[in-house]
Amino acid sequence: MSTKRETVESVQSDAIAAIAHVRVVAQAEGDEARIHAADRLLRLFEDIQGEHHLREAASDSLTLYGGMASFSDAGTAESSFAVTRLGAVLRHARTWSTRDQAPIAVRVTAYPRTTRWLRREVRGFRYDALWSDGRVDRDIAMLSSTYGLPTTDHDTMSKALDATCPVTGTGPWIEHGTGSPIEGPA
Repeated sequence: MSTKRETVESVQSDAIAAIAHVRVVAQAEGDEARIHAADRLLRLFEDIQGEHHLREAASDSLTLYGGMASFSDAGTAESSFAVTRLGAVLRHARTWSTRDQAPIAVRVTAYPRTTRWLRREVRGFRYDALWSDGRVDRDIAMLSSTYGLPTTDHDTMSKALDATCPVTGTGPWIEHGTGSPIEGPA
């Protein structure tokens, strides 16, 4: 990434290039499912009308990217590289204009899941971030690594999220910095 200010158009063209690379590799490997998925992703990035639309397209693409077996089972080194690059570009497109900001609130969802190898039932956690413009980023990485929160803010948020997290279900929105529960979207 360069140090010059990115524009909606430059981030959009990076996403289109990464999707096109996945499509070219899929075509070379004869992977019809991945070709179809890449075509769907390309349609999401056509006619972007600003930052919000770009973030929405990236978020929708990440849902498709994460949910389709055609992306998660890259079989060759070339397809693995293309798919990994696509994931990085889509995550960047989802949050590029908010890099210097912190969310106003975060919430945690606890759910039962089965471990991959030992097949034990354990608690899994997902985090959502609420932004000042009302946007909600779902299933984000842990806060300090994603949004660069100072250590004290991260510690306050972690303790508040742990204290309010239900055994199963979604906890309340926790305000950034204070650790206090606040009202937010469902």
